Amino acid sequence: MDAGDFFWPQKLGELSAEVTAQALEMMQYDVLNVADGELAFGTGFEDRYASGLKDKLTSANILKDQKRLWRPYVSKTVHGVKIAVVGVVAPRLISKMKVREDAIEIQDPETALKNLVPALREEADIVILLSHAGWKRSVQLAERIDGIDFMIVGHDYYPTFDPETVRHTALVKSSVGGKHLGEIRVWLDEGRRIKRYETSLRELSSAIETYPEYTRPEAEFEKRRLLQVR
Repeated sequence: MDAGDFFWPQKLGELSAEVTAQALEMMQYDVLNVADGELAFGTGFEDRYASGLKDKLTSANILKDQKRLWRPYVSKTVHGVKIAVVGVVAPRLISKMKVREDAIEIQDPETALKNLVPALREEADIVILLSHAGWKRSVQLAERIDGIDFMIVGHDYYPTFDPETVRHTALVKSSVGGKHLGEIRVWLDEGRRIKRYETSLRELSSAIETYPEYTRPEAEFEKRRLLQVR
């Protein structure tokens, strides 16, 4: 899963978005949180660049005409364990011009989650929040919202990647540019309550064996990039 900004409107942003979507499909991502990077391409970004990822997208606090544009959460059952993953983005990260252009509303994350998490808690064994709100605001959410087991925090830079626990929520930090693979391992008791967990952040480097089929998106990007800059 990804906390957001998997797309970004940098130079050659449209080409990058297309190729990134191919890579995310190949890596079989389960959940992708919609954040400011994605919204910079407009609310129809998935139709243009990522049609194969539509059923992976989530956002609990991006609305249009008082309706959510994406599913507020994604449910997965893994080895009999029910997992609910919900995503939010901080309103301050979305430009007011983009909000007006797309006629959207970015609801306060706390408001959205207080109305949603209790219901998720009833149906899921584990609740995960993809919080694209930065570290300080995410800590506030953990302090004020009950029922979130794990929070993956995006849109920030951290002096350490060690996890932190706030009340009953474990907050873990994401990396930049896919440089690390974050992993949470969870052990449950017989009542499906979390008994313990371990987190790790593995650095991805050229020392990892690569396979030609997995380098195809990057090779395609370089080929098309050269054609555009000529």
